[in-house]
Amino acid sequence: MRQIIFVFVFYSIFSNFTFSQSLSLSGHVLDGKQAPLENAHVHIGNQFGLSAADGWFRLNNISRGEHRVNISFIGFQTLDTIIFLRENTEINFQLKESAANLETILLQETLQRTSSQTTEKVNQ
Repeated sequence: MRQIIFVFVFYSIFSNFTFSQSLSLSGHVLDGKQAPLENAHVHIGNQFGLSAADGWFRLNNISRGEHRVNISFIGFQTLDTIIFLRENTEINFQLKESAANLETILLQETLQRTSSQTTEKVNQ
């Protein structure tokens, strides 16, 4: 009986420790030519971050289990995928260029010229 209780207590402590670990997801965000994408938005659960100049990102304090990852960058298709974290994980994500063209926005500044006449009185 003592052995059963010991195994149960040991399993309970070990499983709580294993399942409550906070994990990290890191990696690079790259374009189709393997070039890094700086400031790509990486979103998982209630956390988000931006990739660095070399495309590197890292998100910490993620629970073990299944998570939806969204990665977006202007001019590229948003990547939406499901991952399962069992341990600290490093994944490189590659985004595809978007075929949609952004509309051109033309900004114009209109200057209004006002004429003013200055009169000077000259003493003679």
